[in-house]
Amino acid sequence: MLVNRDLHLFVVLLLIIVAIYLRFNGLTLNSYWNDELATLWLTDPDNSFHFVFYGTLYDHTTPLYQILQWAWFHIFGFTEYAGRSLSALSGVGGVVAIYLLAKELYNRNVAIYALLISTFNYYLIYYSQEARAYSLLFFLAALSTYFLVKVIRKYNRRFLHLYTLCSILLVQTHYYGVLLYFSHICFILTCIFYLKIADKKRIGLLLINIPITLVSLFPAIPYILHDAQKDSFWLSEPEPWFFADYLYDYSGGYIVLALFASLLIYSTWFHIRKTCKYDRFNFYLFLIIITFIYIIPYLRSMVSVPMLHHRYTIAALPVIILLVAHAIELFHSQKTRIFLLAMCLAMSIAGLLVENQYYSRGTKQSFREILTDINTKHEPVPVIACSSGVVNKYLKMLGIGMQTLNFSEFNSLIDNADINRFWLMYHNNSQCNKIRDNREILVKKHRLEQIASYEKKGVQAYLYAKN
Repeated sequence: MLVNRDLHLFVVLLLIIVAIYLRFNGLTLNSYWNDELATLWLTDPDNSFHFVFYGTLYDHTTPLYQILQWAWFHIFGFTEYAGRSLSALSGVGGVVAIYLLAKELYNRNVAIYALLISTFNYYLIYYSQEARAYSLLFFLAALSTYFLVKVIRKYNRRFLHLYTLCSILLVQTHYYGVLLYFSHICFILTCIFYLKIADKKRIGLLLINIPITLVSLFPAIPYILHDAQKDSFWLSEPEPWFFADYLYDYSGGYIVLALFASLLIYSTWFHIRKTCKYDRFNFYLFLIIITFIYIIPYLRSMVSVPMLHHRYTIAALPVIILLVAHAIELFHSQKTRIFLLAMCLAMSIAGLLVENQYYSRGTKQSFREILTDINTKHEPVPVIACSSGVVNKYLKMLGIGMQTLNFSEFNSLIDNADINRFWLMYHNNSQCNKIRDNREILVKKHRLEQIASYEKKGVQAYLYAKN
């Protein structure tokens, strides 16, 4: 048994080291893209704490990640690497948290399977290399659920305090963190009033956690209520088969999708079929989380305003990974389990390196490449950019000594006789698309001649001369 424990520890440490490498390798290979530029606009270290806090709430989310990123920039500098390293570190923490949760809910074997799956998962690696809150959301979702289970099964004050801390951090990270916390409340009540839990009084002490966590949300409540009353949002209405699309995203492509989907269906069917006999704890925990993260947002999206997006549901991805890992454990043959693990590993690596070519091709908008080319390959002329404010933050981060102008200054630039050439720069988002669609009209109206152009992934720039 000691040898087994040593081997188990060795495999765990090896996979964590691999997870660190995969999340920090090529961290700045890709340019920042539109959403990451929005993060820079909020978390520039020259901004005040007040601006970061309330600017994030105004931007339709809770502010923990932006505050941490702002502090991170103060410590490590306003660089591309620093901007993404916080997410990479959160991604490594998420892998460790998944292992702990799987070990607590199942056993050491399932924990190793879950650790291996999450280590090589394309989706988790992708968001571990993005300066957004999703990697942190995944980490806190897994860690808070782990401490919740520890409190219920092995109550002590230390676990209760840790769960309270994680709950506060969770709801301050993203609105879907709030939904996940409500699923925890629902599960606590299920344990008290329905499941046969031995010491319901101690579990009831978890309810003390609720007002403490909700009080931490108090500054965000007016913004949450305001957002809840919106009658439109940028998201589109989800299709009835949205989960199949999300599972494709989680899997990282078609290579892994078939295996993951088969294992997920098998494990889900096992939990449903056996819930009347045993394992009701895991079944109801997973069911409630899935209800709050998928079903309720889907229903609201259908009857009111769309609020469902695959990256928001990363809060429920620990459940998906645990179900897939558990499905492997259900096979009694050790050879079959080893074969399935080898298939998961081979397909995940193939999906990461072959299908998605993650470390060898660009996967995000090419702001850096186009801005660098404009700055180094052409004489200095004005650059008019959609969302110039966030683009200027990126220029500051890159150390490029130029500034872009907003499209509102287009007419004054046209009327300025001293300016003969200028750039028009667009990127793919709803606001810029409307301006870009009118580009030909502007060109004909003002008799502009196109001198040069750059069209790279998600970003276009055109150099025009006045006639």
